[in-house]
Amino acid sequence: MEYYADAEGGDRLPDPTRDDLLDLIDTLNGTDYTFFVVYPADRDAEQFISVSENA
Repeated sequence: MEYYADAEGGDRLPDPTRDDLLDLIDTLNGTDYTFFVVYPADRDAEQFISVSENA
């Protein structure tokens, strides 16, 4: 399945790798980068994953 990640700062990663997702998690902080969302490339799919930093 193809997917993409949208980060709070406006960055978009098309089809991120496992390492890309781990980097996004490592970048989370409690001030200016608190979440990112991973969506399937198929816009008809009704699922997504939201990852947030909980300070």
